[in-house]
Amino acid sequence: MCGAPLLQVASGAVYEGIFHTMKVDGADMHVILKYAKVVRDPNITAEDLQAQAEKPEAVRVLYSSDLVSLLAKDVRLAPEDLGAEDADAFATDAAISRGRGG
Repeated sequence: MCGAPLLQVASGAVYEGIFHTMKVDGADMHVILKYAKVVRDPNITAEDLQAQAEKPEAVRVLYSSDLVSLLAKDVRLAPEDLGAEDADAFATDAAISRGRGG
């Protein structure tokens, strides 16, 4: 998966999926992955390997209290990849500097 993030939780399990959204509410945050699957779990035994090969979950919510790390490689952030210009939309530093008073 190009640009698919890897999220590690406190148990040591690592999830991969499509980054859908991240919500921040004060000091709390949660990440929503779509089609999430466990790609590594140090707690799994040889007998449980078949269970790990299940199809991905449609939606997986990972809370900041359990989140250890989030790694995303090869994420495209060009203006055409981000969508329409919107005052409330995500913007890179380059986009802000280029035309929004930076």
